[in-house]
Amino acid sequence: MNVPEEIKNFLCEEITEPRQFDIGFENFEFPKAEQIIDYQMGYRWEGGSGKRLAGWPDNWVVIGHSNADPLIYDTLSGSVNFARHGAGSWIANRLFSDLQMMLECIQELSKIITAAGDNLFDEDFNILSKHVNSMQSLLVDTYGVDVGSKIIEALEIKDWSV
Repeated sequence: MNVPEEIKNFLCEEITEPRQFDIGFENFEFPKAEQIIDYQMGYRWEGGSGKRLAGWPDNWVVIGHSNADPLIYDTLSGSVNFARHGAGSWIANRLFSDLQMMLECIQELSKIITAAGDNLFDEDFNILSKHVNSMQSLLVDTYGVDVGSKIIEALEIKDWSV
């Protein structure tokens, strides 16, 4: 597998230690560039045998994940998709037009979580409505209703307390 230069550059230049972004509903982790091949295990090929898995397109490269739910760079379009594992087959949602859009979005959502500090959760450990509303507003205001709503739905940024 040849790793595109744009992925290597992105992981080297844009993602810094601790290589994680907590957005409350997801905690995205990103590998170092030299670990990107290993990050394909379980998606592109089986971990034990190294056998190529059916149903994973050649143009998909896992660039990060949250609890094994991958962020997938599409080498044909340059877009970033997100998929949930455990569905039986991979259904990837195109969320971001490019790597920079993904990074900016995750960073901005992470800032809301960080700013909330100890006041993030209610007594049932649901993210408080005001923070959920801030995140949803940020997405819709920044990316428009269609794209913002798609990100909200895919990342399940909703008020779970109701």
